[in-house]
Amino acid sequence: MGARIQPGDLAFFKASRLMRFEELALSIRKRLEK
Repeated sequence: MGARIQPGDLAFFKASRLMRFEELALSIRKRLEK
C-alpha cells in the first residue's frame, strides 16, 4: 500500500469511527437502563 490516502479510504475511516461511536453509545445506553 502506498502512503497516499485515497477518498475511499477516508470514507471508510469515517464510517468505521462512526460505527465505533454508535457501538459505544449503545453500550452506555444499555448500562444506564439497568
